[in-house]
Amino acid sequence: SRASLLDTKLFYQNASMSLTFSRPVRPDTFNPRKFTLLDQPSPLNSFTLASSSATASAPASITITLLLSVADLNAIKAARTLAYVAVEEGGILDASGKPVLPISSASAQMLSLIVLPTQAPIPTSFSLNLDSCVFTVVASETLNATSLNVPAVLISMSQVNNIFQLSAPQAASVVNFTTAVIKLSVNDCFQLRLLFATPAMSGLSFKATFMPAAFANMFNIVNSGNATLNMSSFVSDTTLPSLVEFSLNMSSAVITLTFNE
Repeated sequence: SRASLLDTKLFYQNASMSLTFSRPVRPDTFNPRKFTLLDQPSPLNSFTLASSSATASAPASITITLLLSVADLNAIKAARTLAYVAVEEGGILDASGKPVLPISSASAQMLSLIVLPTQAPIPTSFSLNLDSCVFTVVASETLNATSLNVPAVLISMSQVNNIFQLSAPQAASVVNFTTAVIKLSVNDCFQLRLLFATPAMSGLSFKATFMPAAFANMFNIVNSGNATLNMSSFVSDTTLPSLVEFSLNMSSAVITLTFNE
C-alpha cells in the first residue's frame, strides 16, 4: 500500500503549511509543482506551488512543514479563497521510496484549518515619477487593488513646508501582488511639479505619509498609524511642454496658446 495525505493546515502569518500523512514521508523528495490549492473541487481559482520547500523533525516523518516562498504566499493571498488541496502523482515519496497517493482536483481534500493573517500591511518604499505622473508604493504583503485610497497619502519635501494631499487618481492598480502603481490626476501632477520642482538640483528629498486606510490586504486588514517613508526613487519632469492649439481674436488682437502641461 501507499501513503496518503490525511490532513492539511495553512498558516498565513507564519507563511507555512502543515501536511500529515498516513505513514512517514521524506521532506527532501517534496515537489511543490505537484501540489495545488483550489477554492473548491470544481475550481474557479487555483494555484500550484512553485518555489516552496519542505522540512520535518526527522529524515522521514508523518507530519511535514511546508515553508511557503514569498511568491507562493503572495499568490495564495491574492486568491484568498483557496481551501482545498490536490496532489499529483510524485508529489512526495514515503520512507520506502513509494510516491504518495494522488488526489485529483475533482476529489480535492478540504484544509482542516486556515489561520488568517492578523498583521496590517505596511508601506516599505515609494517612488515618484513626475515625468510620467506615476506614484509607486511597495507594501509588506499582497494588496487589494480595490482598497487603494489615494487621498490618504500626503507628500512632503524635507526643509520645505509644502505638504500635498493626493486626490483621486486617473488609475490605480496592483502589480506583482505588493506594488501599487498610481497614475496621478492631471491636477496633482501639475501641482507637484510646481511645488517640488527642485529636489534633484537642491538635494532635497521627498517624504510620503500614509494615513490609516490608505490601503488594505486581501483580507481587508487596513494599514494603521501614520507611516512616513523617505523616497527611494525620484524622476523629475524632463518632458518639454508642447503646443496643442492656439486661437486668434482679430477684434481684440489677442492670441491664445494652449499647452499640454
